Amino acid sequence: MYLPYGLNFEGLSRIHDGSTEKIVNGFPTVGVIALTDDKLPLPVYEKIFSYEKDFVSENHETFEALDFVDKHFSRYNIRVFDRGYDSSIINKKLLESGVKFIVRMVGNRGVIHKGKTSNILDIAKKFKGKYRLDFVKQNGKKHECKVWITPIVYDGTQLNLVICNGFGTKPMMLLTNVFNDDDAICTSIVKCYLMR
Repeated sequence: MYLPYGLNFEGLSRIHDGSTEKIVNGFPTVGVIALTDDKLPLPVYEKIFSYEKDFVSENHETFEALDFVDKHFSRYNIRVFDRGYDSSIINKKLLESGVKFIVRMVGNRGVIHKGKTSNILDIAKKFKGKYRLDFVKQNGKKHECKVWITPIVYDGTQLNLVICNGFGTKPMMLLTNVFNDDDAICTSIVKCYLMR
């Protein structure tokens, strides 16, 4: 939470503002939003904390949010995460809790693909996509995407990497433990991520 004019709030921290890519005054937050059956977003957990007061770690704050979700929601609901949640520590926590998840990956992770250790972005660039997915952003901009899925090993665990080309210059990479015999599941995984 960015506070451009706040100077004397208790526990005020220096945080990264994702909108401007600058370090500014504010408070870090962690939040969880659920989608209703009608696909309406419903906030179910929100916490504002401080790096200056009683702070343990960002992973600790994330784990508290995940524990809340595990306590109040079915394990059959898919958990969807944006970039920044693709660390080994969070991956381990998700796998241990036995939930299905989709996590957007950054391009610097090492994974094993077809028995060879590679950079995840290098792998994604090899796949142009087999399935088409058309998507319209809230601003009305249309994207024609090509999507594909391939198995990888990340942190010693067999998972799927879903690659989506068409949103930008680099492919969007989604790590998931959702498996299906039909490769077309990759379009549903991308849709699920885009609804987050």
